[in-house]
Amino acid sequence: MKSIWVLLFSSLILISCSDDVNTNQIVTGITDNTVVLSNGGEVDLYYFLVERGTAATIFWVPTVSEDGAVLKSGASVNIPFTNITGYKAGDKEVILYYWEAINANGEKIAGEVQNQLLVFP
Repeated sequence: MKSIWVLLFSSLILISCSDDVNTNQIVTGITDNTVVLSNGGEVDLYYFLVERGTAATIFWVPTVSEDGAVLKSGASVNIPFTNITGYKAGDKEVILYYWEAINANGEKIAGEVQNQLLVFP
């Protein structure tokens, strides 16, 4: 029984130490001062990246407009740290918010917003 707990605990540590995170449809990675987002799902995802401290001081609303940041199904995008809202050299934590568009009575609106905390090396 003790060995099962050790195995379970070890598995959780290995999962939490991974550089890539797979949550729902989006995979994130960090390389060369760039955040890499990949959409492995079947629907387009809208996203917003913001430095963690800045996130606590701003008010924003998810959008599904054509000029918003959208990650097409099956696509990837590289986002330099300098393009992240509120990012300054040396910052270590960024929040990724992402959502899909849903149909509400014939109108396209933002669905439930998901988030991930990204920690830079």
